[in-house]
Amino acid sequence: MTNTHFIGRSTELKQLNDAYQNMLKSGKGSLIFVTGELGIGKTALVEQFNAVRDRKKKIKYAYTKSSQITKDRSAGFDVFIRLFQSLAQQSMVNDDNLKDKVTGFFREYGSDIVPDIFNLIPFVGQYIGTAIKLGLLLGKANSQNYELASLSDAHGRLDQTNVTQNKFIDSLRNLSKKQPLILFLDDLQWADESSTNLLFALTDELAKIPILLVAGFRPQDATVEKRPIIKIYPEIIRKGDYHKIELKELGHDNIPLYLNKRFSTTKFVRTSSLVEWLIEMTNGHSLFLTEYVDYLIAKEGLTNDGQLRTDLQKIGLPPKSEEIIRARVDTLDKELQEMLAYASCEGQEFTTLILESLLEKLSDKTYPNIFSQLRDLKEVHQLIKDLGLEVRYNHQTTIYQFSNKMLHSFLLNQWLEEEERQRIFKILHEIKANLYNQTDDAEKAQLVGELEWYAAETKDYLSEAKSALDRARIAAERYAIPELKNACENATKALEKIPGEDSQEVKSLRLDYLLQLGRLYDLELKQRRAKDTYNQAEKLAQEIGAKDSQAKALNRLGFLIYWTHGGPRQAAKRFRQARDILIELGNNADKKDLATAYIGLGIVTRKSEEALEYYQEALQIYEELDDPRGKATCYHNIGALQEDDEEALQYYQKSLNLHNQYNLPDFERGNTYANIGEIYFRRQEYQPAIVYFKKSLEVQVGVNDSHTHYAYRGLGLSLSWIGEIDKSIEAIRKSIETAKNVKDNNYVALGYRDLGQLYRLKAMYSEALNALEEALRVKYRFKKAEERDFLKSIYKTMRLVYCELGNIEQANECLRKIEEL
Repeated sequence: MTNTHFIGRSTELKQLNDAYQNMLKSGKGSLIFVTGELGIGKTALVEQFNAVRDRKKKIKYAYTKSSQITKDRSAGFDVFIRLFQSLAQQSMVNDDNLKDKVTGFFREYGSDIVPDIFNLIPFVGQYIGTAIKLGLLLGKANSQNYELASLSDAHGRLDQTNVTQNKFIDSLRNLSKKQPLILFLDDLQWADESSTNLLFALTDELAKIPILLVAGFRPQDATVEKRPIIKIYPEIIRKGDYHKIELKELGHDNIPLYLNKRFSTTKFVRTSSLVEWLIEMTNGHSLFLTEYVDYLIAKEGLTNDGQLRTDLQKIGLPPKSEEIIRARVDTLDKELQEMLAYASCEGQEFTTLILESLLEKLSDKTYPNIFSQLRDLKEVHQLIKDLGLEVRYNHQTTIYQFSNKMLHSFLLNQWLEEEERQRIFKILHEIKANLYNQTDDAEKAQLVGELEWYAAETKDYLSEAKSALDRARIAAERYAIPELKNACENATKALEKIPGEDSQEVKSLRLDYLLQLGRLYDLELKQRRAKDTYNQAEKLAQEIGAKDSQAKALNRLGFLIYWTHGGPRQAAKRFRQARDILIELGNNADKKDLATAYIGLGIVTRKSEEALEYYQEALQIYEELDDPRGKATCYHNIGALQEDDEEALQYYQKSLNLHNQYNLPDFERGNTYANIGEIYFRRQEYQPAIVYFKKSLEVQVGVNDSHTHYAYRGLGLSLSWIGEIDKSIEAIRKSIETAKNVKDNNYVALGYRDLGQLYRLKAMYSEALNALEEALRVKYRFKKAEERDFLKSIYKTMRLVYCELGNIEQANECLRKIEEL
């Protein structure tokens, strides 16, 4: 029967089928090795092949596997004895009648199998006397001059290895003349020496007889235990009388295929959360994959139709998968086991740099052969993967990764005792904290999450809160809102767990927390919450005398007040307070915060000359700090002040050069592209304007900011001027949508006004009037002169629509409103 959930392995199935078809056509057999680790799918592959192969010709199939329990048995030829037992059982009728069983077997095999072999086959040797009485063997025995012996005598003659070996080969040769054979010998890593020698001898016969011999084994287990198959395998390969199928994990793309077969009512794709999790957990290991899905269903984490209903992080390992992993780890010597377990504490991905440092601190033992030992774990045991040599934490180190998350989770949570794990985490925190203080911002971003995890595992809540807030700060700089939110949540939990009254250190952490939380609210466009949080931060900073943090809070309040239309005066007041505090602090001040205050003053100042002075002050600070992001911001803002377009473009290009050179945040680069687009639009050069507005939108995909709608509107208006009205309408709609998301009602109103004008050009009068009416309903905040021009443009468009509809009365009403304005 075919496996309805069998997926992948099409190439491997074709290899088996090609060898099978060749045997049918030529009458010549072949040997195929199928290798791979435990549970990778060797048996499933051959069973699937046997189930779907062409059955038109009568082919005998037999399967046997070596047993690890009997791998050292002294009887010998255990694999082939089991093989003939499989053939025997296929011929025995399902009847308790001894005579019928024996008759069925000897009628099928009595004239082909050398009689001595009968004694070795369980359930057959004991029936030989009955067979003789039935007259089924006499002719065969006499013609071959073989003497029927008792079972014990036959075992005694097993020392005559070559004679017995030849008798097995004779029997298989005789059977294949009657009908071709497919023989699958599985788990040969446990096979006894006489069986493997017989396999080696049989390879010379396969070119003459129709036997497809499939030999499955696990190279890593055979190598570790120095099993006999490892001795003959290279010799067979050297002779070249073989084919090889080396099974690896299923490709990641096969996992959704498996799930779609398993759960026909649910559609899974490569990016589905369950698929991503299974890739991480199993890396496409066949048995782990099926076991884990079964386990999820048993734990009610997955419905019978494939719907997730639990947090996958809370699901443990399937018992069978855990047993397999334990068995593999048990084959390692104690030193390798310890090395793997210690490496798991660093993470699913680990480095030789950290592992060496950790091993030095854990004990007085030295590990001089760490690289050769890791190579063994990779090449022989296939438990880890080599990801290559990289520079991390300013050091060259080799990166390794555990073959799947199941192995990593087992080593971390099942292999190590709780007390030992805590000790290792503390040491790792110490090692990586030292590295954190020495490395650059990019490396800090990676290290900070690890430090937070180690601190949480060791219940060092103070360190956990510090790391969480560091992670929040880095996330805020990258506008990574989900990570910023997660970091703030973790910081909240850690701060709540710190015992005792608030010390100065804890109050400082709470202040930092308020600043990061305010930034989160700001990016989420929750302006009221952001203002309240920044005000709390400013108050706490004054209370504990943290002037630098007070300046940060004031700067952020200044930008928030200005962008939410709170007025430039109130915003300027905050920026000046921040500037004065930082100047007073002198060398103890955060120079970046001082530059930020100058930029804020430049933005809110209406006088161009004064604004330029502020930006130049900021630029000078950023140049002293060699801060490319700060310099790019200053060049952008200075460009926006230029009345001459060419000078503006030069400053914008300076900003872009820094963005491209240092891979600065896309949000800021997008603003620069949009401003360049605005220059070309103003110059009525619509094609280059369209190019730059599109660039602005491309780099801001997925970024939550307040300028995307500006680029969409610029794109829409540019398209309208080259006659692309439909595309223009689409862009203006997106401008309205994104403006609503950031609650910029001015752009919402302008968008509806633009939309009405575009609909009127397409003679879509009903849609035009609806859009224009919607523009009037929006609660915008234009200045009086701007509001007057805005309303006049709406009523002018309405008047044109009514004139074209022939509604003179309404047209005149619009004219009256225009005259009033």
